Amino acid sequence: MPEFAKTVSHRAAMPGMLAEHRDIHAAAKQRRETGIAAGNDAAVAFAERLITHARQEEEVLYPAAILVGDVLRMRKGG
Repeated sequence: MPEFAKTVSHRAAMPGMLAEHRDIHAAAKQRRETGIAAGNDAAVAFAERLITHARQEEEVLYPAAILVGDVLRMRKGG
């Protein structure tokens, strides 16, 4: 695998990941609302953790991985 292939694959995969996360967010919000209505604190907590995790991937982890790869590639001259 080339040195920065994972970064390139993350960049290419990001639009698909974001599309999948839209579905995840919608399902988790529905689960949360259902949990609230049913008084199911575990379902509410699970949905909230899932939403937080998805946002962390979207806003921090994927962009950071791509940025680090870009910086390393620039430093290497590629």
